[in-house]
Amino acid sequence: MKCIFDHGIKGVRRVMNKHGTVTGLQQVDHLCPTGLHWEVSPLEHFRPNIKAEMHEWTSSLPPDKYEVSLTDTYLKISAKILTDVPALLTWAPKYPSPFTSLPTLIYSTGPWTKDNLVTAVEFFFQHNACHPFALCSHPQKHSDPVPLTEILPNRVGATIADRRMLHYCPHQACAGLDPDNFRSNRKEVNNMDFLDKSKIFSYITIRLGETIRNPI
Repeated sequence: MKCIFDHGIKGVRRVMNKHGTVTGLQQVDHLCPTGLHWEVSPLEHFRPNIKAEMHEWTSSLPPDKYEVSLTDTYLKISAKILTDVPALLTWAPKYPSPFTSLPTLIYSTGPWTKDNLVTAVEFFFQHNACHPFALCSHPQKHSDPVPLTEILPNRVGATIADRRMLHYCPHQACAGLDPDNFRSNRKEVNNMDFLDKSKIFSYITIRLGETIRNPI
Protein backbone atom coordinates (compact mmCIF):
# COMPACT_ATOMS: atom_id res chain seq x y z
CA MET A 1 0.00 0.00 0.00
CA LYS A 2 2.86 2.38 0.80
CA CYS A 3 4.28 1.76 -2.68
CA ILE A 4 0.94 2.60 -4.25
CA PHE A 5 0.71 5.85 -2.33
CA ASP A 6 4.34 6.72 -3.04
CA HIS A 7 3.80 6.34 -6.79
CA GLY A 8 0.26 7.66 -6.90
CA ILE A 9 0.56 10.72 -4.67
CA LYS A 10 1.27 13.05 -7.61
CA GLY A 11 -2.08 12.19 -9.14
CA VAL A 12 -3.80 12.57 -5.78
CA ARG A 13 -2.27 16.02 -5.34
CA ARG A 14 -3.33 17.03 -8.81
CA VAL A 15 -6.93 15.93 -8.24
CA MET A 16 -7.12 17.56 -4.82
CA ASN A 17 -5.18 20.62 -5.99
CA LYS A 18 -2.78 20.14 -3.10
CA HIS A 19 0.89 20.22 -4.01
CA GLY A 20 2.49 20.30 -0.58
CA THR A 21 4.61 17.54 0.87
CA VAL A 22 1.76 16.23 3.04
CA THR A 23 -1.75 15.39 1.86
CA GLY A 24 -3.91 14.24 4.75
CA LEU A 25 -6.72 11.76 4.15
CA GLN A 26 -9.55 12.54 6.55
CA GLN A 27 -12.52 10.70 5.06
CA VAL A 28 -13.31 7.86 2.64
CA ASP A 29 -16.63 7.43 0.82
CA HIS A 30 -16.58 3.88 -0.49
CA LEU A 31 -18.86 0.85 -0.39
CA CYS A 32 -17.66 -1.49 2.39
CA PRO A 33 -19.25 -4.56 4.05
CA THR A 34 -20.72 -3.69 7.45
CA GLY A 35 -22.77 -6.68 8.61
CA LEU A 36 -25.49 -9.23 7.87
CA HIS A 37 -29.13 -9.05 6.80
CA TRP A 38 -31.91 -11.62 7.21
CA GLU A 39 -35.30 -11.49 5.49
CA VAL A 40 -38.14 -12.09 7.97
CA SER A 41 -41.34 -13.69 6.68
CA PRO A 42 -44.72 -12.58 8.16
CA LEU A 43 -45.19 -16.00 9.73
CA GLU A 44 -41.86 -15.76 11.53
CA HIS A 45 -42.41 -12.19 12.65
CA PHE A 46 -45.76 -13.01 14.27
CA ARG A 47 -44.53 -16.08 16.11
CA PRO A 48 -45.39 -15.59 19.81
CA ASN A 49 -41.83 -15.97 21.11
CA ILE A 50 -39.88 -14.47 18.21
CA LYS A 51 -38.68 -11.41 20.14
CA ALA A 52 -37.47 -13.55 23.03
CA GLU A 53 -35.72 -15.87 20.60
CA MET A 54 -34.11 -12.95 18.81
CA HIS A 55 -32.96 -11.38 22.08
CA GLU A 56 -31.46 -14.66 23.31
CA TRP A 57 -29.83 -15.24 19.93
CA THR A 58 -28.16 -11.83 19.73
CA SER A 59 -27.28 -11.59 23.44
CA SER A 60 -23.94 -13.30 22.77
CA LEU A 61 -22.86 -10.33 20.61
CA PRO A 62 -21.08 -7.48 22.43
CA PRO A 63 -23.61 -4.59 22.38
CA ASP A 64 -20.78 -2.05 22.27
CA LYS A 65 -19.59 -3.48 18.93
CA TYR A 66 -22.80 -4.27 17.06
CA GLU A 67 -26.16 -2.66 16.33
CA VAL A 68 -29.25 -4.87 15.96
CA SER A 69 -32.27 -3.65 14.00
CA LEU A 70 -35.51 -5.67 13.66
CA THR A 71 -38.47 -4.61 11.53
CA ASP A 72 -41.53 -6.38 10.09
CA THR A 73 -39.51 -7.52 7.08
CA TYR A 74 -35.87 -7.89 8.07
CA LEU A 75 -33.27 -8.26 10.80
CA LYS A 76 -29.97 -6.41 10.43
CA ILE A 77 -26.81 -6.70 12.51
CA SER A 78 -24.15 -4.07 11.76
CA ALA A 79 -20.64 -3.70 13.13
CA LYS A 80 -19.77 -0.25 14.44
CA ILE A 81 -16.11 -0.78 13.52
CA LEU A 82 -15.33 -2.40 10.17
CA THR A 83 -12.63 -4.65 11.63
CA ASP A 84 -15.36 -6.36 13.72
CA VAL A 85 -17.19 -7.62 10.62
CA PRO A 86 -15.09 -10.86 10.36
CA ALA A 87 -16.02 -11.78 13.94
CA LEU A 88 -19.71 -11.37 13.06
CA LEU A 89 -19.31 -13.62 10.02
CA THR A 90 -17.68 -16.25 12.24
CA TRP A 91 -20.39 -15.90 14.91
CA ALA A 92 -23.36 -16.37 12.58
CA PRO A 93 -22.80 -20.07 11.71
CA LYS A 94 -22.04 -20.96 15.35
CA TYR A 95 -25.34 -19.52 16.59
CA PRO A 96 -28.04 -20.60 14.09
CA SER A 97 -30.61 -17.95 13.20
CA PRO A 98 -34.22 -18.34 14.41
CA PHE A 99 -35.28 -17.30 10.90
CA THR A 100 -35.53 -19.60 7.90
CA SER A 101 -33.72 -17.26 5.49
CA LEU A 102 -29.96 -17.30 5.06
CA PRO A 103 -28.04 -14.07 5.76
CA THR A 104 -26.62 -11.78 3.10
CA LEU A 105 -23.88 -9.18 3.38
CA ILE A 106 -24.89 -5.55 3.78
CA TYR A 107 -22.79 -2.60 2.67
CA SER A 108 -22.49 1.08 3.40
CA THR A 109 -20.63 3.93 1.71
CA GLY A 110 -19.75 5.56 5.03
CA PRO A 111 -18.35 8.18 5.15
CA TRP A 112 -15.54 6.35 6.95
CA THR A 113 -13.36 8.25 9.37
CA LYS A 114 -11.15 7.62 12.41
CA ASP A 115 -10.97 3.88 13.24
CA ASN A 116 -12.69 2.93 9.98
CA LEU A 117 -10.55 5.09 7.69
CA VAL A 118 -7.63 2.69 7.19
CA THR A 119 -9.95 -0.31 6.82
CA ALA A 120 -11.96 1.39 4.08
CA VAL A 121 -8.73 2.23 2.21
CA GLU A 122 -7.55 -1.38 2.60
CA PHE A 123 -10.84 -2.66 1.21
CA PHE A 124 -10.57 -0.34 -1.81
CA PHE A 125 -7.05 -1.44 -2.76
CA GLN A 126 -7.54 -5.13 -1.97
CA HIS A 127 -10.77 -5.25 -3.97
CA ASN A 128 -9.19 -3.58 -7.00
CA ALA A 129 -6.02 -5.67 -6.79
CA CYS A 130 -7.86 -8.99 -6.73
CA HIS A 131 -7.28 -11.19 -9.75
CA PRO A 132 -10.39 -11.21 -12.01
CA PHE A 133 -10.43 -15.02 -11.97
CA ALA A 134 -9.78 -15.48 -8.24
CA LEU A 135 -11.69 -18.50 -6.92
CA CYS A 136 -12.39 -19.87 -3.46
CA SER A 137 -11.34 -23.34 -2.28
CA HIS A 138 -14.88 -24.76 -2.52
CA PRO A 139 -15.27 -27.55 -5.13
CA GLN A 140 -17.66 -25.28 -7.08
CA LYS A 141 -14.97 -22.55 -7.28
CA HIS A 142 -16.94 -19.43 -6.43
CA SER A 143 -15.70 -16.02 -7.57
CA ASP A 144 -16.02 -12.42 -6.34
CA PRO A 145 -14.25 -12.57 -2.96
CA VAL A 146 -14.97 -9.85 -0.41
CA PRO A 147 -11.77 -8.54 1.24
CA LEU A 148 -11.95 -7.89 4.98
CA THR A 149 -9.58 -6.79 7.73
CA GLU A 150 -9.40 -8.10 11.27
CA ILE A 151 -7.28 -6.95 14.20
CA LEU A 152 -5.43 -9.74 15.97
CA PRO A 153 -4.99 -9.83 19.76
CA ASN A 154 -1.97 -7.87 20.90
CA ARG A 155 1.15 -9.90 21.40
CA VAL A 156 3.03 -9.56 24.66
CA GLY A 157 5.16 -6.42 24.51
CA ALA A 158 3.66 -5.25 21.20
CA THR A 159 2.72 -1.59 20.93
CA ILE A 160 0.92 -1.81 17.58
CA ALA A 161 -1.91 -4.23 16.83
CA ASP A 162 -1.44 -6.65 13.94
CA ARG A 163 -3.89 -6.36 11.05
CA ARG A 164 -4.70 -9.39 8.90
CA MET A 165 -6.39 -9.42 5.51
CA LEU A 166 -9.11 -12.02 4.99
CA HIS A 167 -11.37 -12.97 2.11
CA TYR A 168 -15.04 -13.82 2.51
CA CYS A 169 -16.92 -15.95 -0.01
CA PRO A 170 -20.51 -14.66 -0.03
CA HIS A 171 -21.86 -17.67 -1.95
CA GLN A 172 -24.44 -19.53 0.14
CA ALA A 173 -22.57 -22.83 -0.28
CA CYS A 174 -19.56 -21.24 1.47
CA ALA A 175 -20.64 -18.14 3.37
CA GLY A 176 -17.34 -18.22 5.20
CA LEU A 177 -13.87 -16.78 5.53
CA ASP A 178 -11.18 -18.18 3.29
CA PRO A 179 -7.96 -16.40 4.28
CA ASP A 180 -5.40 -18.87 2.97
CA ASN A 181 -7.01 -20.79 0.13
CA PHE A 182 -8.59 -18.05 -2.00
CA ARG A 183 -6.47 -18.74 -5.03
CA SER A 184 -5.63 -16.10 -7.61
CA ASN A 185 -5.55 -18.69 -10.42
CA ARG A 186 -3.14 -16.51 -12.37
CA LYS A 187 -2.01 -19.43 -14.53
CA GLU A 188 -5.55 -20.42 -15.43
CA VAL A 189 -7.23 -18.61 -18.31
CA ASN A 190 -11.02 -18.58 -18.32
CA ASN A 191 -13.18 -18.25 -21.38
CA MET A 192 -12.15 -15.00 -23.09
CA ASP A 193 -14.96 -14.88 -25.65
CA PHE A 194 -16.27 -11.72 -24.01
CA LEU A 195 -13.24 -9.87 -25.43
CA ASP A 196 -14.03 -11.02 -28.96
CA LYS A 197 -17.72 -10.16 -28.54
CA SER A 198 -16.79 -6.66 -27.44
CA LYS A 199 -14.67 -6.36 -30.62
CA ILE A 200 -11.83 -4.97 -28.53
CA PHE A 201 -9.21 -6.38 -30.90
CA SER A 202 -10.86 -5.03 -34.05
CA TYR A 203 -9.91 -1.45 -33.11
CA ILE A 204 -6.20 -2.09 -32.44
CA THR A 205 -3.56 -3.35 -34.82
CA ILE A 206 0.01 -3.71 -33.54
CA ARG A 207 2.74 -4.29 -36.11
CA LEU A 208 5.81 -6.37 -35.42
CA GLY A 209 8.35 -4.52 -33.30
CA GLU A 210 5.90 -1.90 -32.02
CA THR A 211 4.74 -1.46 -28.45
CA ILE A 212 1.87 0.42 -26.90
CA ARG A 213 4.30 3.25 -26.11
CA ASN A 214 4.90 3.90 -29.80
CA PRO A 215 2.40 5.32 -32.30
CA ILE A 216 0.00 2.63 -33.49
